[in-house]
Amino acid sequence: MNHHDLKRIAAVFTLAIVIVLPAGCDSAEELALPGPDVEAEVTQAARTGALAGPSGDVTGDMIAGMIGLIEPAVPAAPVCPESFELPGGISGTCTRDDAGVMTWLFAGIISVDGDDVSVEGSMNVAPSVEQPATGSGFSIEYIASAFGMRGSATWTASGTVLVGDAGDVVDYDLTMAHTVTPAGGETVVVRITVDPSMLDMSLTGPLGGAVGITLDHETMTGTLSLNGIQVATITITDGCATIVSGIPAIPDQTICAGPM
Repeated sequence: MNHHDLKRIAAVFTLAIVIVLPAGCDSAEELALPGPDVEAEVTQAARTGALAGPSGDVTGDMIAGMIGLIEPAVPAAPVCPESFELPGGISGTCTRDDAGVMTWLFAGIISVDGDDVSVEGSMNVAPSVEQPATGSGFSIEYIASAFGMRGSATWTASGTVLVGDAGDVVDYDLTMAHTVTPAGGETVVVRITVDPSMLDMSLTGPLGGAVGITLDHETMTGTLSLNGIQVATITITDGCATIVSGIPAIPDQTICAGPM
């Protein structure tokens, strides 16, 4: 399991979004009507993907990284390290109770564009009730907070992780909620589901609009939809989202994450 740079955690601090579709739109053709609002909504949605997508990826990798430290990979007697360190500046401790439930506590300070960002959190891990034919299954509950000059954020995640006989994480299915409050901005909740192949994001804007982004986990390429209507393809690379529009009202463009 490769671990992505944990510095990307702080990217979500800059998230502040208002995404609303005009009432009564049922198809991409209707969205083709001229108007700056539709273009602005797609632009904000693409920026959302550039910020929240990598953060969901990082959260999944952090969870997998900690569970990958469990030895042996036998659910009857899992053992976690008393102390540990993950790539990117995150370290912590782990304890196990008599029922086999492990409690991970972690924290760290990472630098993003010269700003110090503090990250701390906890994760409870227990052997799954139903175990796979090979390897071991674990259920997890995860929560983390981050604070920096650009704002604050919390992540919650729950789901299952499968560890192979060799002790490597081979599969996972996680449901996350990122609650982000940029400095001087409105709080936004982005819901993300992640597995090794796909990453799906959804959020509701303050006025009721809905945006969905589905990405291939390896290529970070996929589709962007507004209120259930696909309007563009999207590719996320190095903190930037490139959109190729499917309707005349929205130009093709590349949008990079940053203060908004």
